[in-house]
Amino acid sequence: MRALAIEKGFSFPYLYDENQLVAKAYAAACTPDFYLLNSKKTMVYRGRHDASRPGNKTPISGEDLQEAIDLILKKHPISKKQYPSIGCNIKWKLEMNLLTFLFKFNQLNHKLKGGIWRNNSSSSCSSIG
Repeated sequence: MRALAIEKGFSFPYLYDENQLVAKAYAAACTPDFYLLNSKKTMVYRGRHDASRPGNKTPISGEDLQEAIDLILKKHPISKKQYPSIGCNIKWKLEMNLLTFLFKFNQLNHKLKGGIWRNNSSSSCSSIG
């Protein structure tokens, strides 16, 4: 990616999300998926670049994303009508799925500690935690 950025002269920052934590945090579903944050770092736009799709003969314009950017810069509200991105689904790494499972299991375990998974002499169930 670094070589490509130098070759193409990228003038913008990019993120290589090797462990997919950022993608999970933003609930990314496909690529490309565009997110626009305001000055308070609140997400105000999530959606498509424009109406173009491979094979639909609509020219690439970037109009949806550009409109949202223009509104933010003018400090105007962004339309609630936002179209979802359509693209290739994200191929989640097995390690990320395992991490997500462990995180959720840990949350559940904390909720249940001292609750239904207690060691109770009148129960045939044993303590898990």
